[in-house]
Amino acid sequence: MPDQSLFLQLIVIIAVSQVMGIIFRKMQQPEVVGQVLGGILLGPSFLGKYFPNLFDSLFPVTSMGNIHGLSQIGLVFFMFIIGMQIDFDVIRKETRAAIVISQSGFILTFAMGVVLSYFLYNRFGMPAVQFYVFALFIGIAMSISAFPVMASILRSRKLLNSWLGNMALVCAATDDIIAWLLFTIMLTIIKGGSLLSVLRILLYCVLYGCGMLLIVRRLLARALGNDIANRKIPGATFVGLLLVVLASALCSDLIGLHVMIGAFLVGTIIPGDASFKQLIIDKMEDVSVALLLPLYFLMTGLHTRIDLVNNADDLVACLLIIIIAVAGKLFGSAIAARFMGMSWHAGLLIGALMNTRGLVELIILNIGMELGIISQPLFTLLVIMALVTTCMTQPFLDVLLRLERKKAVN
Repeated sequence: MPDQSLFLQLIVIIAVSQVMGIIFRKMQQPEVVGQVLGGILLGPSFLGKYFPNLFDSLFPVTSMGNIHGLSQIGLVFFMFIIGMQIDFDVIRKETRAAIVISQSGFILTFAMGVVLSYFLYNRFGMPAVQFYVFALFIGIAMSISAFPVMASILRSRKLLNSWLGNMALVCAATDDIIAWLLFTIMLTIIKGGSLLSVLRILLYCVLYGCGMLLIVRRLLARALGNDIANRKIPGATFVGLLLVVLASALCSDLIGLHVMIGAFLVGTIIPGDASFKQLIIDKMEDVSVALLLPLYFLMTGLHTRIDLVNNADDLVACLLIIIIAVAGKLFGSAIAARFMGMSWHAGLLIGALMNTRGLVELIILNIGMELGIISQPLFTLLVIMALVTTCMTQPFLDVLLRLERKKAVN
């Protein structure tokens, strides 16, 4: 007999996720923010606190393994989509200014996050986690940007093909690449143990990466050649791609990395132009984004305990985290833009977009929780930061664009 509780959970999670996404889209906010808040409403912070019997019957502990497994599959497919959306040809063709601006914002935010981690460690650090691992994680979590959410914001503002849109997307892409590389190194350190084990995992990573880039990439180009020319994705081809993504995710997990790294890497080596990749994305989004990804929001909501932020010290820490996360991106981008001969206004526009964190940030935080790097209260504070900075992006961008238009008229 099928597990009836799983079907009920899926119905509730998807329905709440869609409703919250629509509400936030009407408010001109990214849907991901509403969907995450929907997960928090279904979690212990709201449903578990005010309707404990309903929460326990709807999400019994024994059933969470199924939800977690399905959410991981959704995450794998979503990271595959993110990988396909990074255009390395655009990065190579763009000016040096984009690289300088993105890395200035990243480095400043990362450095400020590492400094902040010194003050957070005593209160929120886990006893089994060494400070340098904790500091590295906080630095990465503070400095990440959300490439997909930023692209959605630019598309809604009809800025996707503008100078600002191109510059911001290149900045976000290079930002994410550096962040994922650092995150991979951190995972290697955590799972490696001894120096010899770390070196062995690094060797596996190099061999795995070379195999994907030199062998699998060519095999994909040969297998997809006719489909690229005909601009279609037959069912057999799509199933084959799913198998490649899952196999790569499994390989990355076996060598000591996270499953998302393997899925992301496959996305970056898919051949074809943007229109062909969009055909794959459209097929993949129907399953991963609409059905499976909301389950990941629920898992985030279950980990988020707003009720644990209940004293002045926690509120001060939350405020500091938000201020540093915003200031690092804004001032890092603005100063670098000015150094490259652009206006302060242009730098602030890019910095405002770079403050979008969204789901990519939540992925980092959930992995940090799973590995025991951060405590549940700190996880909650960082989730709040991710939601606040993502919600700030569109209003702040609108203000800066209005000022730009007003200045042009005068």
